Amino acid sequence: PRGGMILGVDRRKEPQVLHDAYNDAAGVTAAFNLNLLTRLNRTLGATFNLATFRHVAFFNDAASRIEMHLESTVAQQVRVANVDITFEAGETIHTECSYKYDETRLVALCEAGGFRIETLHTDARGWFWVAWLRATKVAPVLRRVRIGLIGWSMAPVGSVLVLKPMGEVGDVCFFVR
Repeated sequence: PRGGMILGVDRRKEPQVLHDAYNDAAGVTAAFNLNLLTRLNRTLGATFNLATFRHVAFFNDAASRIEMHLESTVAQQVRVANVDITFEAGETIHTECSYKYDETRLVALCEAGGFRIETLHTDARGWFWVAWLRATKVAPVLRRVRIGLIGWSMAPVGSVLVLKPMGEVGDVCFFVR
């Protein structure tokens, strides 16, 4: 194997630092998160009222990640691509996970992906790494798939709405309540 990769890594930090970053006073992260509903309204003809959802972000220590959610502030029903979805007040849409790594977790992740860490560079506060990784095994050839937002099939599966691009096998997104 003769490959390498540069990887940017968000390191574990004090939970309050993470909380403040993902719940910023200017509301930038909240606006970013709520934009998902705007995009669903525009692209899939959804009927989300952004005023009835709020941004929620917290650190899940056991999973070593920030979880971002959009919480329904009222009981309501919305429509997404001709599928009705009912939300109770307090019910959430899990929109993002942002993992934070210590060196042990990073080494395990890299090794599982067929890489070895050659060097780690960090910033002055020790909050981020730039890692130079070296391939340790040959990866299978992957087929590049281009997915557009035209031709989605949707199916409710329990409390999960599965969005699947039609005609492309194996590419699935989950819209989770």
